[in-house]
Formats: sequence, C-alpha cells, structure tokens
Amino acid sequence: MTLQFAIRHSLFAILIFVAAGCSYMSVPWSGAAAQPNATAEALYEDGINFFNNKRYALAIDRFQRIKTEFPFSPHVIDAELKLAESYYLNRQYPEAVAAFKEFQALHPTNEQIPFVLYHLGLAHFDQFTTTDREQKMTELAKGYFETVIKNHPNSPYTEKAREKLKQIILNLLSNAAKFTEQGEIKIAASRSDGKLNVAVSDTGIGIKKEALVHIFEEFQQAEKATSSRYGGTGLGLAIVKRLANLLGGDIGVESQEGKGSKFTITLPMTLKGKE
Repeated sequence: MTLQFAIRHSLFAILIFVAAGCSYMSVPWSGAAAQPNATAEALYEDGINFFNNKRYALAIDRFQRIKTEFPFSPHVIDAELKLAESYYLNRQYPEAVAAFKEFQALHPTNEQIPFVLYHLGLAHFDQFTTTDREQKMTELAKGYFETVIKNHPNSPYTEKAREKLKQIILNLLSNAAKFTEQGEIKIAASRSDGKLNVAVSDTGIGIKKEALVHIFEEFQQAEKATSSRYGGTGLGLAIVKRLANLLGGDIGVESQEGKGSKFTITLPMTLKGKE
C-alpha cells in the first residue's frame, strides 16, 4: 500500500503542475537536441539563442559543431569567438583560455582582438578566488591587460580598466574600516606629473615596522592575532597590489603601530585611452 500511495501522490503532484501551467515542467531534452543534419546557419541560430538565454553548455555544443562540421562556413569565425565566450561565461576557464588563444592565432588582425585579449586576462584573473592560485596565472593576466592598454588604447576594453581602479579603492576602504574601531578614515586624490595619486588613510591599529615588508604578499596578515580577531585570508592587499600593477601603477604604505596607516596608489593618467 505504501508504494501505491507514493505513486498516487506523485501522479497527483504532476497533474497539479500541469494544471497550473508551470513553465518549468517541460521535458528536459525538449529543443536541446540539434538535428544530425542541421546546416551551419541552423546550428549558429541555435547557438545564439542558447547563448542569449544563458544556456552556455548547449551553446558550446552548437558552436563546436560548426567548427568541426563546417570549417569553411561564413559563420565559423563568429562561432569560434562565441565558443570561447561561452566557455568563459560558463566558468570553464582553461577551455576559454584555449579557445581565445586559438582565435588569436588564427585571426591575429581581426577587429575583435582587443576583446579576445581582455577576456584572456579575465579568464586568468577571475580564478583569483581559489586560495591555491599560482603566481603564474596572475602574471599571465597582467600581460594580457597591459597589452590591451598599450596596443589598443582606444578600444572599449581599455575603459574597463577604470573598473579595476574602483575595485582597488573599495578594497582599500574595506581594509581601512576593518582595522579602525575608533577614529576616522580619509580618502584623497591628486594629479601630478601625468599620474593619479589616491591615498586612503586611517587612525586604526597600525602595522608593526617588521610586518610592512610582507604586507602585500598573499596570505599575509600583520600578525596571527590580527587574523584571529578581524578575520580574512590575507588576500585583500595582495589583490590591490596586483590590480595596481595591472594598470601600470603601484601601491605604497606608511604606518605606525597604534596610530594608523596610509596607503597610496599611483596610476598613470593614460588609463583613459586619451591624449
């Protein structure tokens, strides 16, 4: 009787969903399988539809089929680029890197090369969330971002470097607030000799002189007691330094234990991509 009861209630639940017109009750494979003899045009249209609906795994399948089955199709270049982007958006970073690099090698003068270089940088940089990240990945990301800024200063992706600057400042402010229980936090900006200087200062706990040497290294807190009390992994300032370096700048620190700290970022004004 227990099995019959379960079956009966399962069927009843299904009928309720159907009666309610629930859209997500569609058969999982409905519309997902491409025809075995589909044309390049049909596969590309399918892929774009899946891509636009964030069904990246299915988009990858369609674009990959165009590459394999229709290597001389007029859609193949667009399919190659969309394939790489689909891998990236699906967080398949190694596959994205391979696909973007292949596109770069096959089409070195294509107008989308700035887009490719920028996403090659992102595909490496976005892996920063893993705590066992190798330094090599950071250096590769740095190289790609620098290439975009230097070789394609008027591309829309150069402007995106400003977003990296925002990340830097927000991270510094967060770090300052974290270690300032009482007192104040100040932020100031100035220009000199073609450079932008941004300073974030606080009246917090400060940093011991012997700890300043390692403060921008990954997984470093000033002291173990600091990590225990305030939390964190010691990645924040390392990320800030990496971002500053990616933009062609640097960061410095002045601090006195018990009185506070001052972090100063120096960046070239040419980040705007204008003369």
